[in-house]
Amino acid sequence: MIPKRQRLAQHRESIEESGYMASASDLMIGVLFIFIILVAYLSFQISKTKSDAEQSINYASINEKLTTENKNLVNEINELRLDQIKSEEMQKKSTAETVRVIGNKLQDTNIDVVIDEKSGVITFPADILFDTGDFALSPLGKRIIYETITVLEGLLPCWVRHTGIIKAGKECMSVNPTMSTIETIFIEGHTDSAPLSKPNYDNWHLGLDRARTVYQIFTDSSMGTYRNDREQPIFGVSSYADERPARGAKKSDYRKNRRVELRVVVSHQGKR
Repeated sequence: MIPKRQRLAQHRESIEESGYMASASDLMIGVLFIFIILVAYLSFQISKTKSDAEQSINYASINEKLTTENKNLVNEINELRLDQIKSEEMQKKSTAETVRVIGNKLQDTNIDVVIDEKSGVITFPADILFDTGDFALSPLGKRIIYETITVLEGLLPCWVRHTGIIKAGKECMSVNPTMSTIETIFIEGHTDSAPLSKPNYDNWHLGLDRARTVYQIFTDSSMGTYRNDREQPIFGVSSYADERPARGAKKSDYRKNRRVELRVVVSHQGKR
């Protein structure tokens, strides 16, 4: 028979062993829980890193696309600028050629005009068309204007589409090789700086009346029916009074500044 003291000792050891096993089990559970948390954290970090990498790749792709589009846009803008420059150069060249052909033909008819190819202006002889302070043509001025009409009626149908005159292609190619078209011809009136004695009538009015005098004679001819590509009359008038002295002249040079000019505006080039 086991003594009572011995049974108590064995029972105490059994209790202590159970407590130890319980503590070890709790510890293992705690370690497992921490491990699960670590695994979850690492999984989250890996997923976040992957997402960041994918996002970085996406940003890089977008940036590359934007860079490509930007380069394409810059190239298109540069091409448009080059096209515009070429168009302006061609227009200047065509204007110079048109004014030179018309001006040379007038000179061949013994009309002493001055040709400015750069500005597209043909200047009639100064101090011949009009007397001082007057907008009525002198007898010599009338002869010059009517001779000018004869020259223009023979040439302009090669630059103006709607004239009612059919020109042979070869005939026009010899005078207008680029087949340019004329948008308008401004008849510009200029005066000297001498003051006028008429009330409410100054050099602006006088310059305009001189331009209108020439305009009226031009449009009373067959040229009155000439139309540009927009079906508009090609002739117009303007006045500069004494504000634009003739090239190389001063305002005090009355004879040189009393004049009428034709300013030719070429609209475009191309086969018709």
